[in-house]
Amino acid sequence: MAEEKPKTGYCGPSQVTINIGTSGVKINDEGKPQGGLDPAQYVTRKDFLDALELRPTRDQVETQIAGVRTDAANASAASVAAKATSEEARARAASADGASSEAVTKVNALSATVAATPRLLRLDRGALVPEGTPVGTIIVRSTTPISGGENSFPPVTEWPGVTAPPAGDGVIVDKDHTPLHPAPEQMRSAKGTWDIEIRYSYHGSGEGDEEAMVPLRIGRLWAAEDLIEVRRGEEFVKFRAFPGDNKLYKAKITPMEVDKHIGMFKFAEQWGPYIEAPTPGKVPVVIHDIKVAKAA
Repeated sequence: MAEEKPKTGYCGPSQVTINIGTSGVKINDEGKPQGGLDPAQYVTRKDFLDALELRPTRDQVETQIAGVRTDAANASAASVAAKATSEEARARAASADGASSEAVTKVNALSATVAATPRLLRLDRGALVPEGTPVGTIIVRSTTPISGGENSFPPVTEWPGVTAPPAGDGVIVDKDHTPLHPAPEQMRSAKGTWDIEIRYSYHGSGEGDEEAMVPLRIGRLWAAEDLIEVRRGEEFVKFRAFPGDNKLYKAKITPMEVDKHIGMFKFAEQWGPYIEAPTPGKVPVVIHDIKVAKAA
């Protein structure tokens, strides 16, 4: 009868496991089986097939690449366009600078021309040159005193309260300035007939054909014991000034026929031209010269 061998817990080839770690080499020769891999760590066939379906196709990849290339091309074109716009803006700025410089040059040349153009100023012999007269103005003085003649009036530039325009030629008549008339001592006899010439200009407001009506009145001399002054008398005429005018107005005036108050009450038998502000009065009329002389 054969001898029965004792049973063991494992029947198979012996196993030797060598573990290599940081602590050194460990040999497992106890013959015990090592634990197997976890089945949950394996990829199943279904997972693999699902992953294959999620992978983009070649056509999809090509489409994405084409889209990226298109975006890059558009960005490049936009950059080129922006650069071109910048260059155009620089060119326009340079052109504007050139135009501005040219305009400044023209203005300077025109100013030099105006400054070099002599102006005429008619004054009495020995009369002082009015303050603010531009340098280079030609002063014309008569051989006989203008202001002292009984048959003529002194130049308008010698009248009181006058204001010269920016050009320096003439005096301004508008609602912001007092009426234009001689001083009391410059008034002349109201008897007889007088010739009057008024050279004027009117630029207008630039808002259509706006004409100005300039009142020409008789100036009366109030000669009371305690007060001597020039007062507003009767209207002789309103002459029209149109935009762009640079004209000469002429008339004959018989003062004592126009204004019956001359010589009455405290009014002396003297007169003088009395020019009021034009209507509507937005833009001044410039009186360049007034000549008033006894008619022959």
